[in-house]
Amino acid sequence: MSRWSDTPRVELITTDGFLYPNAELERRGLMDRKGFPESYDRRALVEFLMAIKSGAPEARAPFYSHMRYDIIPDAHVTIRRPDVLIVEGLNVLQRPAAPDDVSVGDLFDFSIYVDAEASHIERWYVDRFLALAQRRVQQPELVLQGVRRPGRRRRGRARTRILERHQPAEPGRERPAHAQAGDSRAAQGT
Repeated sequence: MSRWSDTPRVELITTDGFLYPNAELERRGLMDRKGFPESYDRRALVEFLMAIKSGAPEARAPFYSHMRYDIIPDAHVTIRRPDVLIVEGLNVLQRPAAPDDVSVGDLFDFSIYVDAEASHIERWYVDRFLALAQRRVQQPELVLQGVRRPGRRRRGRARTRILERHQPAEPGRERPAHAQAGDSRAAQGT
């Protein structure tokens, strides 16, 4: 999009910032469900998107640190009147839990559902996890909560968690997306 002649202002926001803080997840008994739909502050995400769509001068989203594995208090991502806002997230196309709730996906002008194979998701997740663990070994002063040196048992639990986390996104397949992409590596045979 940045190569287009009129160069629209494009911003990206991930739904990670709309996860409840770890303390709130603990209070609600949802820490083991982090990343599943119920662990997100869906109302805050909907309000953020409504502010963008209504033309507010700026909208602020909470900042999630993958290094701390938590929301950073008083840190925000500020989005100022984008021409295009890309919202990346695992659960954004799911239908709301209650029929009278606003769906996050209903606020999109265009949506893309990427249908990746579970084995490719697993490989990406494990590679990312191992990179974070290695960074912790190299820089022990970093606060990498939730990331420990992965042993064989921990990798097995990580695999189970990956497959469990993939399941909540699958209802997004049912929702009509404007475009759906299969796993390009699978299409290329790699």
